[in-house]
Amino acid sequence: MNINLTPEEVARFHARFAPASSGCRVWKGEKNGNGYGRFTIWRKGRRIRLLSHRVAFALTQELRDGQVLRHSCDNPPCGNPEHLTPGTQTDNVRDAMKRGRLVTDGLTVYRQQRDAAARARRTAGRKTCSRCRVEKSFDGFCANRSNCDGRQYECKECQANRRRAARGGMSQNERRALGRSDKAGQVAA
Repeated sequence: MNINLTPEEVARFHARFAPASSGCRVWKGEKNGNGYGRFTIWRKGRRIRLLSHRVAFALTQELRDGQVLRHSCDNPPCGNPEHLTPGTQTDNVRDAMKRGRLVTDGLTVYRQQRDAAARARRTAGRKTCSRCRVEKSFDGFCANRSNCDGRQYECKECQANRRRAARGGMSQNERRALGRSDKAGQVAA
């Protein structure tokens, strides 16, 4: 991650932090929905929002693309580079699980119920269309060997409607008839 800040932007950036008794440097500016600080810069008339902890780290050390920063203090607005460790998203999730910050309550139960319902539909030869959300028999879907149940995601009716809309609302027979009348008109002229 390469961030080129002007001296004015660097001064404005550092002015937004306040020291905490825990050793954290807490961001006092705008924050996103997860509590991470957001620092705004402008380039070529476009607003660019950067995460403050990533900027703080990048000002002191190199951060490679694809790396995430893991807070050792578990404090999202913290921008103290000593509290930030680069790693992968997998490392980040492992940290969250170790510290009890990853909420998974009910997730396995939900997945089991969802999978059981899908198995029951497949066994009964039924599937829910991804477009109209109506459960129909397998006969209402075109074959597709690459899908786990061997059927398309959309039912035949929804596929036909989508194709009709793409053609401007005309059926294939209407388009053929229109093509014939144009040719007939050319021959007669």
